[in-house]
Amino acid sequence: MFITNLPNFDEKKGFLCDLDGTLLDSVNVKKSLFLAGNLWRAWQGSLPYKPDAAKALLALKQRGMQLSLVSDIGDSMWQWYRDSDILNPPLEELFEAIVTGSMVKYKKPDPEAHYLAMEKMKLHPHECVAVGESLKDTIPATKIKGLTTCVIYDPGSEKDHAELKKLTPYLFNNWGEILWKIGHIDKAHGGPNWGNKTGGKMTELHITDESKKLTKTNVNGLITDLSGTLIPDDIWLIAALKTLGSFGVKVDDRKKMYHEFSKYIKGQKFPGDPLVLLGKWLVENYLQSNGKNVTEDQFDQVYESIVGPFMANDIEYQPNAGEFLWDFFYETNNDMALVTTMQEKYIKYLFLNKKVREKCPLESFKWIFADSNMAKSASHVRAIREFSPTARLLLCEDDTKGVTAANKAIEETASQDRVLLCGLNVKDHEKDGLRPQVDLMVNNHNDIKIM
Repeated sequence: MFITNLPNFDEKKGFLCDLDGTLLDSVNVKKSLFLAGNLWRAWQGSLPYKPDAAKALLALKQRGMQLSLVSDIGDSMWQWYRDSDILNPPLEELFEAIVTGSMVKYKKPDPEAHYLAMEKMKLHPHECVAVGESLKDTIPATKIKGLTTCVIYDPGSEKDHAELKKLTPYLFNNWGEILWKIGHIDKAHGGPNWGNKTGGKMTELHITDESKKLTKTNVNGLITDLSGTLIPDDIWLIAALKTLGSFGVKVDDRKKMYHEFSKYIKGQKFPGDPLVLLGKWLVENYLQSNGKNVTEDQFDQVYESIVGPFMANDIEYQPNAGEFLWDFFYETNNDMALVTTMQEKYIKYLFLNKKVREKCPLESFKWIFADSNMAKSASHVRAIREFSPTARLLLCEDDTKGVTAANKAIEETASQDRVLLCGLNVKDHEKDGLRPQVDLMVNNHNDIKIM
């Protein structure tokens, strides 16, 4: 996996894209079909776009960018790709310019194909971005002065990652990250290949609290917290312990820091992003005070290298949380908003997480308010105001700080009669204090059933 860094697409007019392994998931298909002894015939009808690839390219086209395909394939292979009934939209509809191996004298890693693509689009190198997944695709682009070069992660090129990182600083893991970068993710309403199920009916929620009293209400919008409510909230401290280990801190001292910071953060009224606060606190109160010459930026860089892959590969929804979100959005067609003080750079890793995507991709949220510099109540206000003034909303939080911020936002927007505040996955030591502040208290998402 890469630590994602993408260029500013607002400054570009052209997008040059490789085919195999970059746009199409051809590496795994080639391997499996070759082993099956039926490569060419099966390949013609089964080669898929990579997840979100077509969506990202269409989003770039909507922004006015020209798209060019740059590939070494020959005429016969191009015909198979062109005639595939699996690729939707077809390649010829997606790209304004197409350059194949038969159109140039020298193939990659010679840059001739890239120059021809820019010539067809009538653009200069500094106006374009080139994307590939391998050394063969990346080297020719880096030979062209002014052309911005990006590398997309692909399992078939992992052995070359160290060299690829030397060639360009612009690395990303999948096409969904481009959607995030250009702001298109906020407009997305539904993950890739979900079909067009519609509903639109009101969601009838049967909510059972701890005393088994049943409360029924109609709800047609959801606002939810992330850390602690949808995903576990202790991952940050676990990652922090590993980060301290990278700077030579002994295990016993790491455990001591864990407990001290746990007490410290509980005393903060509105701490903002716990990751930002954690990094500052550890650098100032332990690393620097113990003579270790570590800056906050150095700590953050190591910390992200640990947290990022963990969130992209290991983190899972809280029990029944993904199923609840899926039912709320997908079965009823109601809107959802995610409100968090977590930084965008950490949230983006959840878009890559297969465990999260299998239950309910984050693209299902119509709005994501991620602002580590803003009091959480302000983000709640923004979320409430995105919904119709008559929409009845379910707002879920898991701790005192979140509930306090939510109540402040409800009061500011005068929404007491239409926002149902739910205490969800609340830790035992906070339950008694929260009961008077919420409309509902439930143990987990399984207690909220959509009928």
